[in-house]
Amino acid sequence: YWMSYEYVLNPRRYTEQQVMAEALMRGCYQVLSLIGPYLRGDTHALFLKLVEEYSKRPS
Repeated sequence: YWMSYEYVLNPRRYTEQQVMAEALMRGCYQVLSLIGPYLRGDTHALFLKLVEEYSKRPS
């Protein structure tokens, strides 16, 4: 229900492409943050790399 939540936050700008892209990125990052503590070894290293890539993206 992430996108519904984003719509409630800002319904007037919800249809703008940039706003939607940022909302999806926040949702993906949220899910990654939830599973991160359970990863080990190579999987955790790949996770950290992915988080780093997400943090580099312009907001």
